[in-house]
Amino acid sequence: HVGADFLFTVPLFNYFDGDKNQMLSVREFVDIPFNEMNTNGDSQVTRHEFDHYYTQLIHHLDQHHG
Repeated sequence: HVGADFLFTVPLFNYFDGDKNQMLSVREFVDIPFNEMNTNGDSQVTRHEFDHYYTQLIHHLDQHHG
């Protein structure tokens, strides 16, 4: 598969795969991103925190893989 989806999913997967073992753990894919989104430490992610996290992520992917 070499479409646009593939061009986006490979760097996205690699971004979350912190130990680069080609597998995503719950810690890598859920816990770490959630904690990074939860900037005020209240154990809840607001829409603003979510939007900010993913805007930054997309910008990072665009800068490094686009």
